[in-house]
Amino acid sequence: MSQTYRAPKVKIPWHLVEERPDVLDTVTRMYLAVEEYVKRLLKELTGQEEPRLTAEELDRLLTLDRRELAHGIIEETFHKYGLKKYLAEWAKFLWRDVVFHRAVPLYAQLRVKDERDVGKAVKLKKGNIAWIRKRLEEGAKSKLAFLGVEVKRSKKESTYGKLYIALVFAREATPVELKAIVTVDINRLDYGIIVGLLVEGKLRQTLRLPDASVTRESGETSRGDK
Repeated sequence: MSQTYRAPKVKIPWHLVEERPDVLDTVTRMYLAVEEYVKRLLKELTGQEEPRLTAEELDRLLTLDRRELAHGIIEETFHKYGLKKYLAEWAKFLWRDVVFHRAVPLYAQLRVKDERDVGKAVKLKKGNIAWIRKRLEEGAKSKLAFLGVEVKRSKKESTYGKLYIALVFAREATPVELKAIVTVDINRLDYGIIVGLLVEGKLRQTLRLPDASVTRESGETSRGDK
């Protein structure tokens, strides 16, 4: 079985920050720690702080043998920014996800019915509630939560604004069983393309694009124009 993931982005109401002015400073330090961790790890692995990598390339790069290196960098950077140990431990546990999302992972509780509240609540808009209800109806469960901060870059100084939480839901999905595979082969010598249909490992049918006569006629026309 494989897992399918979906995530919404939930903005935290400003009044919650105004009631706790120290929150934004803490989140800013969390953001800076994650930013430095990601840059240092990628530089160690690729020689560049901000390599342009696709999700697939990044996934192949963050193999388990790199986990110890990532953990060491997390411990150094989180301590440097004065963050509590539990944040560093949680980030170490989800070290790959932190690189992907560039945000700090959090413990999150989804209260659907009358579950006992074990933390501080974040109010959700109707659109977020509808999205979560739909994920639950699909059989998904709350898996991860990430806390981030909106950053505005400038030549003089970066500023930090709105806070947000990304909630990640996952559900078990049955892998698709491939009944047939379409393969494509491009021949640079005659500019032809061969399309083949493989069924249960056997070649059942082929199709050539364009037809050989089209290529030949095109070549003859070109020579006649000279």
